[in-house]
Amino acid sequence: MLLWALLLTLLSQGAGAQTWDDPRECPPTAWDHPACTEGAVLVTSGAPAEMTCNISNAFFKVRVCLRAPGRKACRPVFAQAAPGCSSRGGWRLCVEGGSARMVTEEAQGSQAGEYQWTLMGCQKDQSFTYLNVSEPPEQPSTPPWGTQDLPSAQDPLPAQDLHSAQDPPPGRLHVVLILVPMLLLLCILALGGQCWHGNRARPVPVQFE
Repeated sequence: MLLWALLLTLLSQGAGAQTWDDPRECPPTAWDHPACTEGAVLVTSGAPAEMTCNISNAFFKVRVCLRAPGRKACRPVFAQAAPGCSSRGGWRLCVEGGSARMVTEEAQGSQAGEYQWTLMGCQKDQSFTYLNVSEPPEQPSTPPWGTQDLPSAQDPLPAQDLHSAQDPPPGRLHVVLILVPMLLLLCILALGGQCWHGNRARPVPVQFE
């Protein structure tokens, strides 16, 4: 019975990540196998970003530094981070057992670059991940009255609209054609009447013998 209990204990310990209080306590066969976020992480500005590293044994310390584009120096982001959670520079790093997870809620352009992870468990290893932060695409502006197309003031009117804007309606054209001759006739009659009244009012000359 005691042998079975000891066997179950060994199996349960082998199922998870091994933990030692000091790297010097690691047995020679306890090799770490780091698996980190590889390649490039592509996000838009303001979007969340995440990087992770996992090993078969527990982490003792994790260091992360950032090499910005065009720079040679690697600026420390988290230096000698022990197990637990800490925040710095817009990042939050949580180290628990053989898992390390670094996240940011809103990625910024100043956070872009190559991240160098130094992982210290039973062995020491390095990993590199590149963060690329791009600007979000511009949204087309919509006028407050909607997207209905309105005629431009500079656009020429169609031929039909030009005729309708310049020519009077048919009813008005008929009225003009009737009124103009009537007005001319009235003017002629008025002038004729004045001439006739003038001739009648003129005195007849008297001749004396």
